[in-house]
Amino acid sequence: MYLELYGGKITAASKQYTADQKVAWRLFDVAILTDIATLFEKTLQQISIWRENGGQSFLDEPQLSKTAKDYGFELTPRLATVASLPTSIKEAHELLQRMISKTYVALDAGAKGRAEGIVARTLNRSAIAKLRFEDYERYAQRYK
Repeated sequence: MYLELYGGKITAASKQYTADQKVAWRLFDVAILTDIATLFEKTLQQISIWRENGGQSFLDEPQLSKTAKDYGFELTPRLATVASLPTSIKEAHELLQRMISKTYVALDAGAKGRAEGIVARTLNRSAIAKLRFEDYERYAQRYK
C-alpha cells in the first residue's frame, strides 16, 4: 500500500494543511506483489529491471476504491478523468490551474489551504507525473 502522509512538520508545505501540526494520511495506490520471496534473491539492478518492465501490478480504480472502503482508508482526492495528459510545460501548468486551486484535505480551520499540486496518470499507468505549482512557478520566473 502506498500512502500519502501530510501535515505536522513533514514538509515545508505542511502549513497549507494545518496550523495545529496535525498529521494525516491517505491511500493512493496498492501494488500487487506475487512470489515475494524471489525478490529477496535479486540484486538491486535486477529488481530495478523487474520493476521498470511491469513486474508489479496495481489495483485498478474500482478495486482501489473497494479496498479503501473495506479497510476504512480515505483515498487521496480524485479530481477528474481527462482524455490525455499535457505534453508541454505550459499545458501542464494550465491543467494544474484548472484542476485545483485549494487543498481538499485541510486538517483544521487554520490551514493556509493552498494546493501543492496533483498526481496525474493515464488509466493504464503508462505515464504518471507529479505536477506541483511550485515547480511551474519557478520555471515561469526563470524564463520570463
